[in-house]
Amino acid sequence: MSSAAKGLGTSQSPLPHNSGRHLLDGTLWVILADALFPVTAVVTAGVLTRKLSPDEYGRLNLSVTLAGWSVSILLALFGRAMVLVVRRATDWQGAAATIFRRQLAAAMAVFVGMLLSADLIADVWQVSGLATELRLMAFEIPFASSSLVLRQILVARGRFRQRAFGGAVRWLVRMCLVVLAVELGFGVRGAIVGLVLTSALDLGLGCLFTAIPLWGTSRVGWREFTALAMPMFLTAISLRTFERIDLFALQMLGADAAQTALYGAAQNLALTPVWLSQSMLSLSLSSVAQLVIAGDLSGGRKLARQTARSSVLLFPLAALIAGSAPQVISLVYGARYVAASPVFALLIVAAVGLVQVSVAAALLSSFDHLGWQAVLIVPLVPLAIVVHAMAIPHLGAMGAALTTLGLTWSCVLVSGCTLYGLTGVSVPVATLLRSVVLSVGGYFLAQHLPPSGAWILLQLPALAVFSAVILIVLGEFHSDGLTVSSVLNIAGILFKRKPKNLR
Repeated sequence: MSSAAKGLGTSQSPLPHNSGRHLLDGTLWVILADALFPVTAVVTAGVLTRKLSPDEYGRLNLSVTLAGWSVSILLALFGRAMVLVVRRATDWQGAAATIFRRQLAAAMAVFVGMLLSADLIADVWQVSGLATELRLMAFEIPFASSSLVLRQILVARGRFRQRAFGGAVRWLVRMCLVVLAVELGFGVRGAIVGLVLTSALDLGLGCLFTAIPLWGTSRVGWREFTALAMPMFLTAISLRTFERIDLFALQMLGADAAQTALYGAAQNLALTPVWLSQSMLSLSLSSVAQLVIAGDLSGGRKLARQTARSSVLLFPLAALIAGSAPQVISLVYGARYVAASPVFALLIVAAVGLVQVSVAAALLSSFDHLGWQAVLIVPLVPLAIVVHAMAIPHLGAMGAALTTLGLTWSCVLVSGCTLYGLTGVSVPVATLLRSVVLSVGGYFLAQHLPPSGAWILLQLPALAVFSAVILIVLGEFHSDGLTVSSVLNIAGILFKRKPKNLR
């Protein structure tokens, strides 16, 4: 364990024997809750793109993106470090409350900063009317960032079901409020007010579930906390910036609001796997770190290997979506956004690569290799700036997407090799080959699907189930970590039955 981690104090409570079952239970509930996100996001995006003009949707996308990036900065600074601190601290409530108050103070500073700089940002991007949307969106920053940190506390304490319930409420309420505001004719500003109210409700639920003291003091070694948090902050903020820097570069290098809206729509849909993976990474970080702290390195490596392996099984699904990009875009956004289909196909493949990078970074943190994750990922942003500046003037939106794709998968290769070299954790070669072969076949099969409109909602799941059956036939679910018995035990977990021993 690093000196920073030691300085924060550790809890010597033994690791429960059913920690694997507890993680599987928590993972299941979080998956069920966060599965609402793509559904509600698709419904919301479909309404927005049909009710708002491309210029209005472009302004909304820019303001939401900038506020979301600000929230990501705050979460990167306090969020994942909070998981490790709460896991290790003897006085977890006091430590969590102290860090939460510091985070809230930082969020208020960012809120004021956005209020004051809204006109300047609108002038730089040359988007009329953007300043007002930015000021409204600024109100979400303290609510959203604080609620996300409280979710990390729930994860660190193993209260996965409360975390899942809060997430489910957030996605459903967000969809209802935003759609209602737009349908009633309040436009972009009404949609933003709906987002702010949703984050305020989410914060209230987080305070109720965590029950941490809002006042008082706790002995938190801030020098040690900073040493622990800074590499994680640099890594997370680099990833969050890299996710969106292509949109910002496209806007600043001459694209108009309509072009930005097309690219932003494709990007928002493509990044869904990345956003969904964040909650799973928090669960994995907490559980693997708990095993490592307890001295069970073998168990930690096994759980880490299962996490890395699961992320690779996303390849076939991403390939199916990329192959049917025109149908998916048309169904979600409408016919006028079909021009974004080639960009979307590239970005969905890049997004799955970003999931692999995020998994490698989280697992390096769990094994206390914090500095290495920063070394691997921080260079992505300056590299992206340079390459985007060269590619976008010549290739436009496709240049931005190709740059994101190339840099992402280069980082996947380097980070995967580094993870294996430092921890011995890797994805089985057989799993990788099966996923790649299925991905290539699924992509070409999806490309030749007949135009089907809403039937794509049945075709894609059917192809995904077919891919899963092929994986079972090939033996993927009979090798180490993922077994048929572990899948069948999910039903037992739901109904509180004692599961079989997981291999």
